[in-house]
Amino acid sequence: MKNKHKLINYSIILLIILIPLTCILLFLSPAEIQQSLMLRTGELNPLTYLSSIFIHLNQIHLAGNLTSFLIISILLYIINWKTKTEKKFLTLMILTIFITPFTYNLLFNIITSLTTHETIISCGLSTAVAGLIGLTIPSLRLFLTTPIQSKSAQTYFTASLILLTISIITVSRLLETFYLSIFIITLAGSLLLLLKIREPIKILIKRDFYMKLRLLVTILTLIIYYTLVLLLFPANIVTLEGNIVDIIAHLAGLFSGIAIGHYFL
Repeated sequence: MKNKHKLINYSIILLIILIPLTCILLFLSPAEIQQSLMLRTGELNPLTYLSSIFIHLNQIHLAGNLTSFLIISILLYIINWKTKTEKKFLTLMILTIFITPFTYNLLFNIITSLTTHETIISCGLSTAVAGLIGLTIPSLRLFLTTPIQSKSAQTYFTASLILLTISIITVSRLLETFYLSIFIITLAGSLLLLLKIREPIKILIKRDFYMKLRLLVTILTLIIYYTLVLLLFPANIVTLEGNIVDIIAHLAGLFSGIAIGHYFL
């Protein structure tokens, strides 16, 4: 049993190392190889639905994705290690890094092929990164609310974080009335739900120093989480090089991560 547990932990660590290493090695490979591995709409090549995940356009694109990947994957591994859910976390990592981006790229290729005759090139690890970021909410639900042992508190906590996530997504568009309205409504809803669990949280804090430390870790994790969410949805989706940030892919990755994490954890 112990050997199996060690194997799971080693597998997670290996995956955290191999993903960035693969991206770096492919980035250093000849341009012809990189081009052949990029997803091009209108071309039926299932290999590129997966290989394009590890291809990046430039150093900024690569550094941004790998930094976010390492931060969130290491943080989530520590949290799931503390809640003894490493096996489930390994499954979730495989789903969010490989299956979710593959599925999105397949649908993206089908839809764009039917709606436009232009060839669109897509690549990057951001869909997988967004999925991992989404896993933060269900991971924290276990990390913080399991000691409370209240199903309603868990529900309120999860719903509050999801609403706050939506409000953070709209921050870059607050000058537009529609997005400002969404921001206000979701932020207010999030705060109201948090108020509903203030008593269980007070009880948790009064228990012992360990519980206070757990709450502090949760707060720090949420600061990192919402910072990464904010970076996923910039005000200007056109980069300096003229490339377009795929906001839809980020949305799909983020909320699929929340959904499958809630189901499996």
